[in-house]
Amino acid sequence: MGKNVIQLFRLCSWLFTVIGLLLLLVCFWVFRRIPPENSRVYTTALVTEIEKDRNMDRNREGEIQYTVHVLYMAEGQKYEGSVGYHSGLRVGSRVRVFYADGHPERIYTELDNQVLIAVLLVMGTAFLLIGLKSLWKLLLPRLRRFSLLKRGNPVSADFLRVIPGQLAVNSLRSYVVCCSWTDQQTGNEYVFKSEDLPQNPTPWIEHYGITSFPVYRDEKHPNRYYVDIQMLTAKMAT
Repeated sequence: MGKNVIQLFRLCSWLFTVIGLLLLLVCFWVFRRIPPENSRVYTTALVTEIEKDRNMDRNREGEIQYTVHVLYMAEGQKYEGSVGYHSGLRVGSRVRVFYADGHPERIYTELDNQVLIAVLLVMGTAFLLIGLKSLWKLLLPRLRRFSLLKRGNPVSADFLRVIPGQLAVNSLRSYVVCCSWTDQQTGNEYVFKSEDLPQNPTPWIEHYGITSFPVYRDEKHPNRYYVDIQMLTAKMAT
């Protein structure tokens, strides 16, 4: 299972991104369906029935949902419809509703629209940001590798240890290689971390006696570097 952690993380990242986009699209669709201010016709609806619908779930107690049936006059005719429930509604209550001019069969309330749009907007944005942030974690090492292998200053860093990486899906986790290098001119010691690996590379490092890794550094920005583990990953793939 450890071999699949990066693939699972990538899949979850894409799922969050797609779900976020879909929720935002639904939010936009709901917003577009609401009649604009200049075409709204307001009227008062009478609550005729509040229907309870208990949905049972095996893992939790039943949740009661309500359907509020209303009666209203529009364009000289009586219509029946339904609106969202809130705690202040009772049979006989009056609710201010509106419809698009010329389409009285579909009614809206200000509260229903605001709540639904707000929920979709918040959830969609949250899912999208989580997905994009996760995808960026996967993309950033590739961008650095492409840039620094061409322009970075190569140094040989001594292998230190293997530690858990930043990618995780449930109990599965990635691993990174840590190595260190001392600048002979300044005496400063730097610790570098590799990109995430899908499984613990310690057995291969010990078996092949790997003691150092090439690191490509950006001299102007010391925090930008790339630990070249291509030789290690090639051995792990065989």
